[in-house]
Amino acid sequence: MSSKRALIVIALQNDYFPGGKFPLWNADETLAAVEAAIGRARAAGVPVVLVQHVADVADDGHVDLH
Repeated sequence: MSSKRALIVIALQNDYFPGGKFPLWNADETLAAVEAAIGRARAAGVPVVLVQHVADVADDGHVDLH
């Protein structure tokens, strides 16, 4: 069995950055590191998979996950 490499980037959400609902420490620096990793992966021919979490808040306040 041969193994293959891929870079998987999960849930870089606007809400985690300054001004968002859930700002995290060092978010801008983390984004820069992720962007650099994506660039290196693409340059090396490694597939990049971007995963986005999407949730809608219903009228009654519960969260519908997609």
